[in-house]
Amino acid sequence: MDICSTKCPFCKTSCADKSGLVSRDILEEMGLPKEMSEKTIATIKATAPVVAPKALEITQAFYSKVLGKMPALLGLFNKSNFSSNKQPRALAEAVVAYASNIDSLGPLLVPHGPVDMIANKHCGLNIAPAHYVVVHENLMETIGEVLGAAVTPDIAAGWSEAVLFLAGVMIDWEERLYSTAERRPGGWRGPKKFTVTEVETITANVKRFTFKDPNYDGAYHFTPGQFLTLKVDPDGTGTTAPRHYTVTSMPGDKFLQCSIKHLPKGVVSGYMHLKITPGSVVELSPPFGVFTPIDEDETVVLISAGIGVTPMMSLGTHFGSKVQLIVHVDKSPESHPHVDHFQDWEDRQLFRYTSANGQTDPKVLAAEIKKRVGVSHGFYLCGPPLWMAGMKEALTSLNVGNVYFEAFMPQLGCPVH
Repeated sequence: MDICSTKCPFCKTSCADKSGLVSRDILEEMGLPKEMSEKTIATIKATAPVVAPKALEITQAFYSKVLGKMPALLGLFNKSNFSSNKQPRALAEAVVAYASNIDSLGPLLVPHGPVDMIANKHCGLNIAPAHYVVVHENLMETIGEVLGAAVTPDIAAGWSEAVLFLAGVMIDWEERLYSTAERRPGGWRGPKKFTVTEVETITANVKRFTFKDPNYDGAYHFTPGQFLTLKVDPDGTGTTAPRHYTVTSMPGDKFLQCSIKHLPKGVVSGYMHLKITPGSVVELSPPFGVFTPIDEDETVVLISAGIGVTPMMSLGTHFGSKVQLIVHVDKSPESHPHVDHFQDWEDRQLFRYTSANGQTDPKVLAAEIKKRVGVSHGFYLCGPPLWMAGMKEALTSLNVGNVYFEAFMPQLGCPVH
């Protein structure tokens, strides 16, 4: 269903074109402010302490409202993130962070920062400007319903302007990302059909899938560490949300690959493992993501657990001799995905397997890393969220250099923050 097939309050007609985007004249008609008034900034600062304790209640009610009106939007969200409250919590934390920094948004708007992370995930999901119309209308309705009489006309006007300003920021940011992805060699915009040409068993529960566009035989360029967004339809309803998977092929290859772990009760991972074979057709959105090289002059330490090893493959190849240590935690050598990718780096390996050594305390592992290579490096983390949180805390306590991380879950709801 077209997100704006019904007329929204800012559009006299349906505003989505065939690409799902909105023309510039329609954006102007939406009335997105280029800056916020001093009155709006003061209003948000004054009311943020009132909104913060109610933020989760607001976002839970918001999702209930908007998905009730437009069930097709369920196709944008992993349903498990609602049952666990991750999605409403992530939006609540984003609202609070925005309101709390309303007079100094710089830290939120830096490259690789929170807005950049969210925008990259949005582009993988093919979020369009018209989606922000729906968010604004329903979020403002929900704020009024939850806070009631506390929302005076001036407060409502202030929050409306603040939400529309952020919508404009996100729309511009995402358009830049879409354009960059489209202009790269092998690039494209939006979901595109690819043929699965190979399915390889990597471990007992990890398979690698190779994708080719039958109409393109050139190289694919992207930034190491970025992810593909995969869309399949296991139940035939079209409402299964896309999933993000790190690109495990290398920039310049004439194909794209990702490695998928079969998760217990995983709808998409189970479908990929059990139903997808060579010749199957899936939809892919271009590579996006900010878990990418940040400081090219830094030496680096790559730290992963489980399937979190996947971005370390292209990052390791990219950084080459700048990689001081490759750290990985897994159940056993047999369950360690893509261990062969790092076989030539034996002098830089630090692998810990729980089947032989038991659970590895993050503090102990961090101390071992420090003993091996010191702390003056960039540390790249990827793995289960709670494990990453423990590693980040342990590394930070040792006064390491910079810690960068990736988590395939709603941003700002991740415990690493």
